[in-house]
Amino acid sequence: MAYNIVANLVDATTNVESGAYVTKDYGKTWTLAGGTVPSKTMRNGTRYWISRGGGFSNPLTLTNSIEAGVGNEGTSYTSRSIESAFSYEGSGAWVPHYCSTDDRIYMAMHVGGGTMKVAYSSDYGDTWSTVTMLAGTGYQMCLISMVDNNVGYMILATVLSNEMRVYKTTNNWAGNTFVGFINTSYTLPSNPPLGISSYTDFKMFDENIGYLCLIDEAAATTKVIRTSNGGSTWSQVLVSGPPPRYLTIEKVNGRYFIHDGNGNLYRSDSGIIFGVSASISNSRSISSSNGKLLIVYTNDTTIHISTNGANFRQINAPSGKKFALSDNTMFGGKVHYLPRKVSIKEVRYNREKVMIFGQHGTPPYQYALDSLYPTYQSSPVFAISAGGSYTAKIKDSAGVISTTAVNIPFFTNDTDVQAFITATGITNDTQKTAIDTLVKSLKTNSLWTKFQAIYPFVGGTATTHKYNLKNPLDTDGAFRLVFNGTVTHDASGVTGNGTTGWIDTFYNPRTSATLNDHSISIYGGTNVAGGYDIGANDGTYENAIIARWTNNISYSQVNNASANTIASTDSRGYFMVSRTASNVVTTYKNGTAIINGTSASVNTPNRNYGLMVLNQTSRTGYSTRRLQFATIGTSLTGTQASTMYTIVQAYQTALSRNV
Repeated sequence: MAYNIVANLVDATTNVESGAYVTKDYGKTWTLAGGTVPSKTMRNGTRYWISRGGGFSNPLTLTNSIEAGVGNEGTSYTSRSIESAFSYEGSGAWVPHYCSTDDRIYMAMHVGGGTMKVAYSSDYGDTWSTVTMLAGTGYQMCLISMVDNNVGYMILATVLSNEMRVYKTTNNWAGNTFVGFINTSYTLPSNPPLGISSYTDFKMFDENIGYLCLIDEAAATTKVIRTSNGGSTWSQVLVSGPPPRYLTIEKVNGRYFIHDGNGNLYRSDSGIIFGVSASISNSRSISSSNGKLLIVYTNDTTIHISTNGANFRQINAPSGKKFALSDNTMFGGKVHYLPRKVSIKEVRYNREKVMIFGQHGTPPYQYALDSLYPTYQSSPVFAISAGGSYTAKIKDSAGVISTTAVNIPFFTNDTDVQAFITATGITNDTQKTAIDTLVKSLKTNSLWTKFQAIYPFVGGTATTHKYNLKNPLDTDGAFRLVFNGTVTHDASGVTGNGTTGWIDTFYNPRTSATLNDHSISIYGGTNVAGGYDIGANDGTYENAIIARWTNNISYSQVNNASANTIASTDSRGYFMVSRTASNVVTTYKNGTAIINGTSASVNTPNRNYGLMVLNQTSRTGYSTRRLQFATIGTSLTGTQASTMYTIVQAYQTALSRNV
């Protein structure tokens, strides 16, 4: 992955500033970026700044301006004047320090009377907002660091009391809180406001961890102090010997790096104990790129980049040029990484939607999707009705476009699935996908035609629970369900109250079933003793499943004179009874035969099947066992019953309600 780097370059022989250059291939080739006699560079997010005519560090005059790189990866710039933004601040206005977040540049200044103000811009410097941080306090600005667009820190100094104070804001300086003093043994020289250049770097990496780099002019040493509690207290972590130079600190890939301005790079994985990571002759300071790339630069013809502070790649200035870098790195003069052009980071999709995620370039983005949505839109979400190969597109605000091919394994909704979704009104993607997978699995395994009624109990309401997946019409003839008494509906299924709650299927086996080719099944979600899961009795003939009666016996019966039984202490899982011949009626639990019955078939009951009850003239056997799935249809073989369990269990798992 190649990185783009912008740097100020000067003629190697005359030392005349000749412009900002960009390299996109590790220094193999360079392009003049533009700007008028640029002296300093800075990046905030995807915006690239150069300053001229004195830059940020001098009092504001009519000659001052900044230029913002708008698009084109930093290869062209548009002038933005800052004098007009601050002219009302008065002739005493001073901009001693600035910083940036991903989408704003911040300037800190003090004006007459010791008033502290902060100015920020989010639109390349076209417009500025100012906030009064402290008014008429006698303080002078030293340093500012923003964690994000709301949370920030300032270090202020007073002329009279020789104090260094730390302030914090959590609302973009609309309010601020005094955090604490910086120990006076670290505040050098003796008159801080007049020694601003002695505080060479200040960064708060989050609301707790921050570093202040400074120079002890009296001792001719450089020092770094650290806070781990948001500026309340500070401790010394590094001292470097003479001559005093300008320290810079960066955080790259979770590691902290300090450069002492004298060729030495220090590294700490914890941020507390620093050791020399590398010594690069003539190197003066460091910068970083989005917390991933460390740049060490010199006032010579080379810079070095690394991701770990140990393995470096050298980048050479173009022939006849050398890097023009300010000694006072607090005021800029750094080499900056430019993010790559806009690209598609990821494309996500489900059954009906595609979402495109972008990265790099200049937000905000616009999106398009193949010929379906050729016009760019601000929303990254697109509705689709079929799978296949698509071309996802993204365009940033600079007009740069990136595309990528996407293969989406989604096909037109199965017509039976769509009919059920339309009838129930289900909108949850997880539930839709579960139904889609269920139906397709049944069809793939030749089981779909085995059933006349399938009740998936999905959606969590009486409205969604009543529909027969095989024929989702709201009619008795379609075997849709009618709920009687007290029946509870939730995402797990349906539950009766044990006294009045039951469900009428309107399926009468006498008129709809075949004597020697019939099956019924249920999926129980709770272990309850007592009550019918499904049953019909016309006074002479009875069909039923009882997963567990009060005597810990399971009963099953399809068109035989009396029920088959087996011991049962757990009513959870998938129970099925299937008659495949006049003398073969098999009961299965979770796809395994538990009763191989030989009872002769007699007749079918002339009564609708009821769920959670035995439906007879005087209904009985009300159940409080939760039902999560049920079917009525023709018979299944042992192999088919096993496959059916696998499919039903996968369906329950997809809905996070499997037992």
